Amino acid sequence: MLATKTHFFLYRVAEDLWKRWGREGLRHSVVFLPSARSKLFLVRYLHELAGGQALVLPQWGNIRTEAERITTLDVVEPLLLLPEVFRLYREYAQIPLEGEFADAFAEFYPAGMTILRDFDQIDKYLVNAQNLFENIDADAQITRNVDYLTQAQREWLAHFFTNVAKVQHSQLEKRYLQIWQVLYPIYRDLQHYMQERKEGYEGAVFRSALEKIKDSPNRVLIKNVERYAVVGFNALSACEVQYYQYLKAAAGTENVLFYWNYPASIRGNETENPENRHKNAGYFIRSHRTLGDALPTPEAFNTEQTVEIIAAPSVLSQADVVRELLQKQTTSEIETSVLVLPDEQLLQPILQALPKELAMNITMGYPLRSMLG
Repeated sequence: MLATKTHFFLYRVAEDLWKRWGREGLRHSVVFLPSARSKLFLVRYLHELAGGQALVLPQWGNIRTEAERITTLDVVEPLLLLPEVFRLYREYAQIPLEGEFADAFAEFYPAGMTILRDFDQIDKYLVNAQNLFENIDADAQITRNVDYLTQAQREWLAHFFTNVAKVQHSQLEKRYLQIWQVLYPIYRDLQHYMQERKEGYEGAVFRSALEKIKDSPNRVLIKNVERYAVVGFNALSACEVQYYQYLKAAAGTENVLFYWNYPASIRGNETENPENRHKNAGYFIRSHRTLGDALPTPEAFNTEQTVEIIAAPSVLSQADVVRELLQKQTTSEIETSVLVLPDEQLLQPILQALPKELAMNITMGYPLRSMLG
């Protein structure tokens, strides 16, 4: 069986929502989607299922927006927090300011942005920052609180921390240890700073929202909304998983639907050797499915592909080739096609070459030169 629109993930989601909730149910619902592109196609399919008639669409959810609503904190770019991180680093590391401030700040910039990215991941994955940063000489607490480590990884960490504690440190090692030892005070004080300023990086706002929901579970509910759908989030942080767990508990399991866009081979493979589960590509995917899975595995269809290679010596000639190929397709074929550009430099020439009346789904891909190593 050849693939048709009915096999498309978003079409199947729209069809399932229409059957479950209908026109009236969609009026009082929220759909969480990973991108504006997915929203565009879901809206198109819902209108088709409604027979082209007027339809009150659901609200569009976003965890970042909800976290800001719950906490009254604004998510800001990490760069805006970097001056405070720099000040705290100088204070706790007891490093005198040498030369002009701008020069010292510029030297700190790469390390500071790395620190903020690490803080963001710590909060998104609900890591105990104090245990992480203050126990460099005692690996037991770290490995005990990270349950996804294998025994071999735990032994390697134990060996690493033992060596760090015992060796005669070089200047580089001493600098590394010095930075590590001040990270928790920096992290702690930065949390207070962000609360006072009513702003923070994304992970901190997410984590703060979970703390408020824990104290008052109904905070997670959205006003005038009865049903929720979470569509196409293939990778979830610990914060996102916990947020959806709170949402299910507050709104009722039957009112929160989850739709996962995973290959059938991963969705259905539940019987592998338990000892090897952590090595399987579907380990975290299947853990996400414990939240719920509203969409059955799709009917199998033909996945045979035809690859045609066309020589084009320049960017402009590649754009001409694309235009000629698309002109041979029907409107329905174009609507169900996607143009993947492995090189961002192709975008402008392609847009200029395509007819203005042509609505084409274009996305950026992975450069072929990177694939070839």
